[in-house]
Amino acid sequence: MEPIYGETGSVEGWLDNGIFYNLSGSAMLFLKNEHIYSFQNGEHKGRFLNGLIRDHAGTVVGFMNKAIGGPMKPLKSLLPLRPLKSLTPLKPITQTPPIKPLDTLSWSKINLSDFIG
Repeated sequence: MEPIYGETGSVEGWLDNGIFYNLSGSAMLFLKNEHIYSFQNGEHKGRFLNGLIRDHAGTVVGFMNKAIGGPMKPLKSLLPLRPLKSLTPLKPITQTPPIKPLDTLSWSKINLSDFIG
């Protein structure tokens, strides 16, 4: 499990084998190519590329340790204990992704914890 950091540098989620987990260890989102979808209803949530999580506006919601590009990253907090992972739900039928926006150097107004769920 790799930590996912939010705009303040705190760990707000985890990524493991293309599955995004919240801090409690529940599988909330999954990757399909570079697109991020919800397990709940297959809703397209954003994109993951170069270690950056971007929303539909192209702004950055969160980042990984080896992220490239995007806005200036904050100092990272100490890692919390990794949670026990829940069982991974079945993947639903997914939405067609929206047209790709231009990537920005800005932070999103969406909080990473809210984005993950």
